Amino acid sequence: TTILGGDEKGVKVTRSGMLDAISKKIGAEPKRTMKVGVLDREVAEYATYVEYGWTQRVTGKQARFFQVYGVPMPPKAGGTLVLQPRPFMRATVAEKQKEWLDLLARIYANTKDSERALALVGEQAVQDIRDTILSGGTSRQKFEKRKPLTMAMLAVDSRGKSSSKGSSAEVSNSNTDKPLTRTGLLSKSIAFKIEK
Repeated sequence: TTILGGDEKGVKVTRSGMLDAISKKIGAEPKRTMKVGVLDREVAEYATYVEYGWTQRVTGKQARFFQVYGVPMPPKAGGTLVLQPRPFMRATVAEKQKEWLDLLARIYANTKDSERALALVGEQAVQDIRDTILSGGTSRQKFEKRKPLTMAMLAVDSRGKSSSKGSSAEVSNSNTDKPLTRTGLLSKSIAFKIEK
């Protein structure tokens, strides 16, 4: 299972077919579920926007920000800002789920320990999702680069002229057009847990 969210009320992306196949391989042991994704609730909202994209109407305050700081092609109040989806979770699961299932079967065949097998597969899944983030996509699907508007807004942030609460370390990746890499927080927030 993959999950975006800090608790059961979080936003989930579920691949139940994979769990069914794993259950058949493991057999009659006590049921365990491995969840992997953004388990930190504070990061989960951002991760959800990245995963699925968003559209937002530009407020008057935002339009003034664009004008004051000379951001090129500022949207007018009432205009629209759009972030295209960058499905770091769904794309990784689609590309890697068969490998994870095969790995689980091999580990379980050697250890007969479902919890250990799930933990090792969880570690691999976390690494694969982080690799997707750091690579700007999977081998099958590359994510859209940052737009000029985003680059201009990040340049303003890095000069300390905006109301950004981030430290200078958090804006160190502001000059690259590579998506999902600004602070590294998203990648660091990927984790797994096993539930009985």
